[in-house]
Amino acid sequence: MQDRFAGAVPFQMAFARVLGAFYHLRAARAEGSNGPRRSLAGFYIERLLPEHAALVAQAKAGAAGLYALSPEDLAS
Repeated sequence: MQDRFAGAVPFQMAFARVLGAFYHLRAARAEGSNGPRRSLAGFYIERLLPEHAALVAQAKAGAAGLYALSPEDLAS
């Protein structure tokens, strides 16, 4: 269960990146050719979407590193 909790937030953030790219592409496609939404979609896909790969890696990493320190260790 700890692995699931540890990976929940990075998974949701990765999903948000992919979903954001989908909606940017959808808006650009609806707008037509060479509008500002096309440029924005290109920016999003080139600059922000690649973050999803690192977030998926975090989600798959599990809980071992996250729960290695106790609250007492962090307080000192």
